[in-house]
Amino acid sequence: MKILVLDSIPFMYPQGVSSLDEFMDFANKNFYMFIPMSELSMKNCVYPYFVEDDIFVRYVNLSLVKSFFEDDVEIISRLEYDERLEDLQEEICINCKHYFENFDGDNLEGHRDEMRLDGYCPNFTPLDSDGDDFDYDEDEEF
Repeated sequence: MKILVLDSIPFMYPQGVSSLDEFMDFANKNFYMFIPMSELSMKNCVYPYFVEDDIFVRYVNLSLVKSFFEDDVEIISRLEYDERLEDLQEEICINCKHYFENFDGDNLEGHRDEMRLDGYCPNFTPLDSDGDDFDYDEDEEF
């Protein structure tokens, strides 16, 4: 899905706007106004994957925006996000020396802000130093 990133903050396009050209026209017509826009929360998820349930409205003064660009992201439900993350956890995280299984609660806690849904984790460190038991391929798609 195409979104708009204003000063490094991801937003859905305003209603009736679906491209950068349309947004520029929209911005010129509403330049000195506060515009309600749907912000994609970056809590409990990792860019470019977002949780639909966590989108909220923020009023933006377009005259104060310094930069913007369009990007492609994936927006899914919390249930689907957690299911996909759990599948990755079972395949990748259990082979990481930083992994700690919480038998009393949510094993996804701490992973939601670290691991992308394509399997990349900046903190992944294999359990063994020679990599014999598990080979992590950063280019592999999950």
